Amino acid sequence: MKPTDASVCFSRDRRGEVAKVQPQDGREPDEAEVRFDRQAERRRSTRGRIIDAAMRVFAEKGYHDTAVDDIARASDTSKGGVYFHFPNKQAIFLSLVDYLAGQLIDRMESSISTERGGIAKVDAALCSVMEAFASHRSLARILLVEVAGLGHS
Repeated sequence: MKPTDASVCFSRDRRGEVAKVQPQDGREPDEAEVRFDRQAERRRSTRGRIIDAAMRVFAEKGYHDTAVDDIARASDTSKGGVYFHFPNKQAIFLSLVDYLAGQLIDRMESSISTERGGIAKVDAALCSVMEAFASHRSLARILLVEVAGLGHS
């Protein structure tokens, strides 16, 4: 479908949720668009709580010892609410890994943007990753231990 002046643009954030409803023609959004925007914001907020809780629970218990019930409880979300956003524990984990990897990539890109030369860029990227892992041990455990361990189940 080709966009028209009256169509609505949807942008997505790193977690894949609709981030903003914006009429393309510069007019004020109508009531249905505003209501959809509020619903999208609630979905994005709930999904974010689930991802944040999953990071804490997976880091504490590990992938195999974590149940969806643990994540639901930690996110203050019903089990049905978790399953509305994710079909299973693996999907939660993969979304979390995707989100964390995106955060690391953003950090690396930022650190190398001011460097000149290949060696300096590699050094800056490695330093930014090591600093992130040192200051966020849960990030390190999830990305280095849990992801690697999934192949051994």
